[in-house]
Amino acid sequence: MIDDALDRRLMAAIEDGLPLVSRPYAAVASSLGMSEASVIDRLAALASSGVIRRLRSEEHTSELQSH
Repeated sequence: MIDDALDRRLMAAIEDGLPLVSRPYAAVASSLGMSEASVIDRLAALASSGVIRRLRSEEHTSELQSH
């Protein structure tokens, strides 16, 4: 079960996968106005409660080709 609105926002932010950057949790944290440690702690709690079963990164070919 998702406990609060922040957990719901976090789940929505990672719904399509983690960003393919050197610090994906920091990128998610920045987009939500949270700390990286907070994102990691909340994801760990969601995983231990069974809400999250696995995380993945999402490659966006168009973004990779432009670099």
